[in-house]
Amino acid sequence: LVRGSGSTMNRGPMTARRLALLLCAALADDATVSVLLDINGAKQPLVIPTSGAVDATVAEFAARHQLDGGMGCADRACVENALRRRANEAVADARLPRARCRNEPCGSVATALDAHGSNKCVNGLGSLYDVLLPPSVRERATAILEVGVGSLDDAQPSSMAREVSEGRLRTDADVELYAERERRPKPEGVRCVAEYCVGASLRAWAELFPNATITGLDPADDAAALNGLHERIRVITCDSRDDSCVAKLGSYDFIVDDGHHSLDAQRRTLKTLWPFVKPGGLYVIEDVADWGERLVADRAYLSKIVGR
Repeated sequence: LVRGSGSTMNRGPMTARRLALLLCAALADDATVSVLLDINGAKQPLVIPTSGAVDATVAEFAARHQLDGGMGCADRACVENALRRRANEAVADARLPRARCRNEPCGSVATALDAHGSNKCVNGLGSLYDVLLPPSVRERATAILEVGVGSLDDAQPSSMAREVSEGRLRTDADVELYAERERRPKPEGVRCVAEYCVGASLRAWAELFPNATITGLDPADDAAALNGLHERIRVITCDSRDDSCVAKLGSYDFIVDDGHHSLDAQRRTLKTLWPFVKPGGLYVIEDVADWGERLVADRAYLSKIVGR
């Protein structure tokens, strides 16, 4: 979705506010693929075999969780169709060749995200950011905001603890490019488990945007521990859906919603944070899953927020 700055539409990079929706699937192993779904406020894994039995798996999952609505649906049949589409996408994604970045080739943005231990590259978003964020854009930017710092607190709905425990942040040791990956030193003063440390993507943004301050929004206590550890990174303990909480934010060249991955949360966060996107800025919603098409298709809702 593009809105021009003033009355003139300019189609150059970062010259109109842009909204990007990025889809990622969670790879489990060779035999199955696991998709985390937000069911009644809790993350539930839909584990799909990579060959056959998708329909039966989807039907059993919907019946077990009594899914007669949600995901933009008002009945069980609609829910199962949405789950089936999501499952088939995840299985197709799981069959992609394994490499340092699942979307090759790896440019400078994908490589930095991966080197800091972010899950964005492993989940297939790295090369998309290579396209969205060329060097000219990164050099001009002065303020970046990310929703979701990557807490390891398992009580948080968007905690990274599960991905870490299942080993989903790094490709397998027998992959040819594994040993060749760049790695940044682990930061001191923040919580780390295995190769992941809280705030990985914020540190990557700080490296990639040399002239920008990097702000993270996250309600988790371990996220706030990042404050004071990097001169250009700060974390605000805040729920992005809370108007009063974000009221004192500045304006940003680039906003990433990598917070609570549900349609309701992403819609409310967009409504809350869109006014803080600078003219010419970029707003990205990651992990839109099944509801991405519905989010884009709801033109009446989006037009009230982004203007077209």
